[in-house]
Amino acid sequence: MARKTKEERIAEQKALLDKAANSADKVERSTRASKPSVFGKNVAKDAQMKLELANTQIAEMTKQIEKLKARNTSPELIATLENEIKTLRSKATLDLDPSQVIVTRFANRDEIFFQTAEFFELMESIRENGQAIPITVRPSLVTDGFELISGRRRLEACLLLKINVVAILVEADDKKLTELQVLENFRDDLSHFEEADNFELMVSEGFFKSNTELAKTFSISEGKISQLRSISRIPEWLRKTFLIKINKVTRPLPSGEIKEVVELDIAPQRLCYELSKHIHSDFDLNNSKAIKDASEEILHATNFKDRVQKIITLIENKSLPSKQAAPLIERNKIRFTNKIVAETIKNNGSWQFKVPRKYNSEQLTSELETAVNNVLEKHFSGKD
Repeated sequence: MARKTKEERIAEQKALLDKAANSADKVERSTRASKPSVFGKNVAKDAQMKLELANTQIAEMTKQIEKLKARNTSPELIATLENEIKTLRSKATLDLDPSQVIVTRFANRDEIFFQTAEFFELMESIRENGQAIPITVRPSLVTDGFELISGRRRLEACLLLKINVVAILVEADDKKLTELQVLENFRDDLSHFEEADNFELMVSEGFFKSNTELAKTFSISEGKISQLRSISRIPEWLRKTFLIKINKVTRPLPSGEIKEVVELDIAPQRLCYELSKHIHSDFDLNNSKAIKDASEEILHATNFKDRVQKIITLIENKSLPSKQAAPLIERNKIRFTNKIVAETIKNNGSWQFKVPRKYNSEQLTSELETAVNNVLEKHFSGKD
């Protein structure tokens, strides 16, 4: 058999490229002809089919690239194939009505964070510059739409702006969904309460068996995961009442608009962890009433350290120190020729005698002492 020339090999490789580039379109046209009811009526299924076809095509091209690299030939063709792969990946990108996207039971965003200045700044950025980072979704199992995997703030922003949201469709079961959420959190910071609930859910759902497995998967220390899972025991009502301070303030946004926004002050993770050590399975049954009854006194503490200590005291079935009654003070002015020369102060039964500085002299002090002694001597004369 005659050996192929270089030109013949390149022509053969280009033919393979053309075949791979056209295969997905041919399969799609065939599928549309045989099952016309699937496409155009179910956007999620349509997108899923495109994803599957694109992945098949990408797999073919990846094999070709590996063969070419192994032979150390045709760098131009390798570059062309790599560009084609990038183009194919975009086939899984969708332009969706935000109302088509359902937030699942695995959602880990507290909605109070959609009222912060940071959220409104993100919304302004999307309005002015477009959505830079797509959200990720999967086909819904219960509706003719999609389920959110990550990008909750971007979804909410587009919903408020009444514009379409850019989304990437991925194949993900429930376990994969929660994993992708955690990876998203590395870029879009959550509070430690949200992180805590996320990790606890992943274990309770059976996606991970231990803190060790979580730590290995996400490259997070096992100690931190243990602390966070402990914090997840703190009930939501306790967090929102005592461990998160919500202040409404007006702030100028980058556009110049003045907006009333929420500023959040959250108890530090170390304090929440200390509190979580005292919260067990019967906490709500035994302690919630005592804590709620003392809420005014707990909230009176301006710093989280004192609040947490008071809550721990109540959990340990101890009473909080009672408030001291305000002192009963009675003041009387002593006048001489319409001038105040002294003042008597009765503080919870104890008497004080004060003389203004400008009248305070050795002679006056001596005369006052003599007068007081005379009164006391007269008062106690004849008494044992």
